[in-house]
Amino acid sequence: MGKPVIFVVDDSVHELKVCKHYLKELYAVYTASSAAQMFETLKDLLPELILLDVLMPDISGYEAARTLKNDNRYKDIPIIFLSGLTDEKSEEEGFNAGAVDYIYKPYNARQLIRRIDTQIQLLNLQKGMKQLQSKIDETAHRAEEMIKEQEEGDFDANERKS
Repeated sequence: MGKPVIFVVDDSVHELKVCKHYLKELYAVYTASSAAQMFETLKDLLPELILLDVLMPDISGYEAARTLKNDNRYKDIPIIFLSGLTDEKSEEEGFNAGAVDYIYKPYNARQLIRRIDTQIQLLNLQKGMKQLQSKIDETAHRAEEMIKEQEEGDFDANERKS
């Protein structure tokens, strides 16, 4: 299994370079300089996590997050906002838009990596739980079929006795 795919979206080329530098050893890092570019890239790429700037010129990070969360293809991708907006209202709006975390710029690289790792671990646990639930459902369905076959066999045997 390869490195988890992280998609970083920020209109600052400097921020993209810094973030990619911090993350490239642990993750496969893709970048976009706008929400529009992000949406175009997402047609061919399904990342495990998106790091999203709030203040961008074309579409705000909040608006982009809401759009992602309303699309079944992307709704389960965790979004972490990276923002220079450090007030409570901005952070709350980020969570209301669907983010799992909100990190203030400038951020500490180790802290960013820990928060990303936490979200990747949670995502992997959710995937594992879905797979397990699928197996449970499949087993239950097979058991129901076996019971039905057994009951039909018992019914046929009882009819032959009559």
